[in-house]
Amino acid sequence: MSLFTDCHTVDVWVTADADINNLVVLADYRNLLNEEEIVAMNVFAFEHLRKQYLITRALLRQTLSFYEPSVHPSEWCFGKGEYGKPFITSHAFEMPLHFNLSHTEGRVVLAISREHSVGVDIEYVKRGIDADEISKSFFAPNEIDYLQMLNRSERELKFFEIWTLKESYIKAVGKGLNIPLQDFHFSFSAFGKITIAFSENLIDMPHLWVFHQYQLEDNYCLAVATKLANPSHKPSCVVHTILQRNLELLTFSH
Repeated sequence: MSLFTDCHTVDVWVTADADINNLVVLADYRNLLNEEEIVAMNVFAFEHLRKQYLITRALLRQTLSFYEPSVHPSEWCFGKGEYGKPFITSHAFEMPLHFNLSHTEGRVVLAISREHSVGVDIEYVKRGIDADEISKSFFAPNEIDYLQMLNRSERELKFFEIWTLKESYIKAVGKGLNIPLQDFHFSFSAFGKITIAFSENLIDMPHLWVFHQYQLEDNYCLAVATKLANPSHKPSCVVHTILQRNLELLTFSH
């Protein structure tokens, strides 16, 4: 029986891929992948990127089997939507599974929901970027104005907060950068509530969206977008950190 049956919760699973170095474990992860995934993994020129891809796919397959234990991790099959968003094709369940993946330097993240479409994005905030120039190219005017009111350190962190929110939204919709990032914007209340608004070029309804955001270990910014299947069912979001991972035991904390 599945351990995760609450359709009103979005689970977010986070792992540090650099900490998974057991060669036996990595070999068994490889055995879970299908031929298409192995080909995709080998496209990466650098070993650390091949390893991160491997762990990302193993995380997805093994975690999905926590939700549906009757399916072995190697048995999951996936398709892609018109714009590339992946979905499960191999099984039909009474309670569907929606998922989304993200990765950045040192972390892999998987979001799963029983009821709602989800998008997730994580970014390493310590890398050097020109937040002002990027925001001028991709953010809505009121987001740019908001950033300019902040001091430099606050502006860089808030840039990543807005960026991950935007990425999580377009990933949840499933159209990626086919949605212009300037066509929607975020605002933040004094109580931490995050709201989205849309330009006249983008047809969507703000009341159907819930956003959660987290700072992880001062180095990572994480955002989760949830499109409500039912506006009266607003989900909670639980972040699980994977502490230990091997062939026999998965230990989680949250």
